[in-house]
Amino acid sequence: MPKVGEASFHGSSRALYLFNVYTLDSDFRDDISAVYVFSGTNEKGQYQPVLVGETSHLGNHLRTQKKSAPLKENGAKFICVQVNKDEKNRRSTASDLISYYTPPCNAAS
Repeated sequence: MPKVGEASFHGSSRALYLFNVYTLDSDFRDDISAVYVFSGTNEKGQYQPVLVGETSHLGNHLRTQKKSAPLKENGAKFICVQVNKDEKNRRSTASDLISYYTPPCNAAS
């Protein structure tokens, strides 16, 4: 699963979070803990979050998520991943990003 780029997202706290970007068809190992962002791009070519989450089992979690019709309906084309083993930090990062971007698939849940 080759990386196709890098992305940075700001949270409501003004913190900057860096992610590796992969295509939607990428597969990941189950034992990876990470914050993830399903994203599309806006008219300027910038990554735009569609869904933000965190998990301690990335591969298994994303296999289920990728099948979600709302992701595709909202333009998800990429998976942005920030590996992070600290559960408290992952939850804080995901919450900060959701608060700032209000991704449509998070708002629907």
